[in-house]
Order: sequence, then structure tokens, then C-alpha cells
Amino acid sequence: MTGAFARILMRVIAGALLYKGYIAASDAEYFGGDPEVAMVAEMALGGLVWAAAEVWYRIAKRMGWPT
Repeated sequence: MTGAFARILMRVIAGALLYKGYIAASDAEYFGGDPEVAMVAEMALGGLVWAAAEVWYRIAKRMGWPT
């Protein structure tokens, strides 16, 4: 499921960058179609989710919330 979500997210980001003119159409297709780019994005997305969970845990500990 995470891989599919990462690919959808990359296509949305590539579309936004293409719309703003930051990247060319051929580069936008690269982001949405290359499996290696999708794998890296999936790993980065997993790292962001892990970091958010850790930050939330630290805040909960500091505020005395149940953990």
C-alpha cells in the first residue's frame, strides 16, 4: 500500500512542478514511472512517518500525556 501511495504522491508533486514550469514533461514522466525513484520515495515517506511518530512520542512524554 505504501508503494502505491508513494507513486500517487510523486505524480501529484510532479504535476504541480510541471504546472509551475519547474520541470519539463519528460522529467515529470520519470518521477511517475521509474520503479527505482518510487522505491526511494517510499523509503523517504516511511522515514517521514517514523520521524513524525517519534516527535509525537517525545511531545507526549514531555507534556505528561499517556504513551
